[in-house]
Amino acid sequence: MGYDLEFTTELILTTPYLTPVFFSRDVLKKYYDAPIRYAVEDGVLHCGTKWALYIDNQHDDYVSVYLGDLGRYLPDYHEQQYWRRHNIVVDGSLSNTKWKRDFAAQFSDPDSPIFLFQNEYRVVNDNFNKEFGWPLFLPLHEDDKYNFSGLRLPLSNEQPEFDSLVLSLVKVLIDSINEEQIKIRIPEGITGSISRLEKWLEISSVVDYQVQLKFLRNLQQLRSRSAGHRKGSGYEKIMIDLSIDNNNLKEGYKSLVIKSTELLAFLKGNLQNLV
Repeated sequence: MGYDLEFTTELILTTPYLTPVFFSRDVLKKYYDAPIRYAVEDGVLHCGTKWALYIDNQHDDYVSVYLGDLGRYLPDYHEQQYWRRHNIVVDGSLSNTKWKRDFAAQFSDPDSPIFLFQNEYRVVNDNFNKEFGWPLFLPLHEDDKYNFSGLRLPLSNEQPEFDSLVLSLVKVLIDSINEEQIKIRIPEGITGSISRLEKWLEISSVVDYQVQLKFLRNLQQLRSRSAGHRKGSGYEKIMIDLSIDNNNLKEGYKSLVIKSTELLAFLKGNLQNLV
């Protein structure tokens, strides 16, 4: 259970170090908005090499931190007060991932769909490198890396945030496909990253690739209709095709990330079939 937080020496000394304190996910916004200075990763918030705070950021609705870590790792009074402003009272608990890592000394995959996606993305690239000598997804330009590292579930149901996060997902999942390497393995005359990937899967006799490629095309259309052009009937249609409720964009984006992870798992599972 969360409680009204006062960062005082007395509180830190008299309350068990591992007491979890809960915060709204908005507490991470200023760190996501400054990706050059900060990095929000699976279980930790970094400020370059200056400081790091261990956090439980696996839940969709809140973030938790051990009380002792707040007093020990937040660098100064102003940072502590910033976190205090986002303190909430919830009937919360540690995530399964946090509990296993901290108390059972077990390796544990993340619970968060964002971190699951990022992990699978890295694995797919590593596996393609080992199998073919090149990554399926090209490295992002230095100025574009935040599109991967800053992926997150939306902090609100606001349209601008949803559009921005869709754009980032498309950049890392579609715009980064290694077209030049795929082009060598397919007939000439086929253009476009999705079409080239689709043809490669087809001539490799991969089964049921059509469902996965349909999702990629829908995602590309969503980027075009939401962030690239004025919204209209085309936008409404693609939202229906992707089963996204305009009144619940947070859950809608979460479903996109989960489907993206399923696509990556599909490609990983069919790696040995590719010719």
